[in-house]
Amino acid sequence: MSSLSTQLENLQDGKPKNIRGVLVRREYEQYFIDDVPHSLDATIEFIQENGAGGKKRGFAYDSVAFLLVKAPSKVVSTHQIRDRKCHMELLEIAKSKKLMVYFTDVKKVGGKWYTTLPWIVDFESVDNLFGPVENFNNEYKPKPKSKLKKVDSKDDWEEDIVDIIETVKEIELEGIKGLSCPFCDKIMNSTPGRTLHVKSKHPDKYDEYLLSK
Repeated sequence: MSSLSTQLENLQDGKPKNIRGVLVRREYEQYFIDDVPHSLDATIEFIQENGAGGKKRGFAYDSVAFLLVKAPSKVVSTHQIRDRKCHMELLEIAKSKKLMVYFTDVKKVGGKWYTTLPWIVDFESVDNLFGPVENFNNEYKPKPKSKLKKVDSKDDWEEDIVDIIETVKEIELEGIKGLSCPFCDKIMNSTPGRTLHVKSKHPDKYDEYLLSK
C-alpha cells in the first residue's frame, strides 16, 4: 500500500477520494476535509488520527441526532446531519434564531427512531450566542474596593482633624448661643442662670442686660 503522502499528492484536483475512511478533495496545494482546508502534513495527521485504524474516530454523525432547543428545554426541531459542513450550517441557523444545539444518541424502537438521554450541549452553539467563557470570567470578576483618599503628609492629616473639631465646636456653640453671657465667654444652662451670672459677675452691666432681654 502506498504511503498517505503519495496517495494525497496523486489526487486529481477537484475529484474527492476516500482515503482510509476520510473523504479528501484536493485543490492545488490544499486538501479539503468536510470543506475545511488543510496543508499536506495536516491532512496526513488528520487521517492518521481519525481514519480507519486511526487513534480516534471523528464525530459519529451517522449515529446521533441534533436538536435545536429554546432555553431552557423546549425542543424546536430535530435534525440528522451528514458531515461537518452541515454541522456548521445548523450552528448558523441556531445562532440566527438564538437557539442552543444539543446532540444525543438515537435508538430504534418498533421501527421508529427515538432520541435517548442524556442530551449533550454543543458548546459551539453556546459560544455563538454568548461568546467564549473567558468573557464571563472577565465580566464577573469582583470589582476592586474603593480606596481611601491618600493623605499627603501627617501635617495635612492633623490639620484636617483640627478643622473637623473646630467645625463641631462652632455647631455646638451656635445651638446654645442664646445662653452665653453677652459680656464674657461663660455659657449657662438656663436663662435664669445667665441672669444671676450677669448680676453677680457684671453688676455694672446688669441694667444694660435687663434692657437687652
